[in-house]
Amino acid sequence: MWIERKYSTEYSDCPARGLRLKFYDGFDPENRRKLTDFCNFLRKAYFFPIRVYVCMVNVEKFRSPDDGHKYFGIFYDNGDCKRKTYPRICVAAHFESDAQFFDVCYTIVHELTHYFQWYFLEDDKRSDRSLEIEANRWADYLTGEYFAK
Repeated sequence: MWIERKYSTEYSDCPARGLRLKFYDGFDPENRRKLTDFCNFLRKAYFFPIRVYVCMVNVEKFRSPDDGHKYFGIFYDNGDCKRKTYPRICVAAHFESDAQFFDVCYTIVHELTHYFQWYFLEDDKRSDRSLEIEANRWADYLTGEYFAK
């Protein structure tokens, strides 16, 4: 599902490509460095054919205004926007321990998998459950690769 760098020339139809990070206020410089290092690990191995912004918000979790449920990350394809905008991921990226850092990285990969599912139009063809299972498998795999080193 993710596009390895060696295949990047086959997917270079959009002039704005890559993974971009945006940090909102309140990040400890060391935590910011850790998140940047993790995303650099992803950038070195994988190609992002349409620019995607990952917005790191220094909160433990988000709360849905609709029903109050809590979540840690969300992918917006921005397809409903009237102006040209790129996909965006928001991640609750507050952490104080290595275990919490692992969880934030897991969320980043999970949501980036939704980005690739959107890019390959899988989100229109498959059930939500199937998409979530695949996102969790990629998150297990890539966080396992990163933390094993």
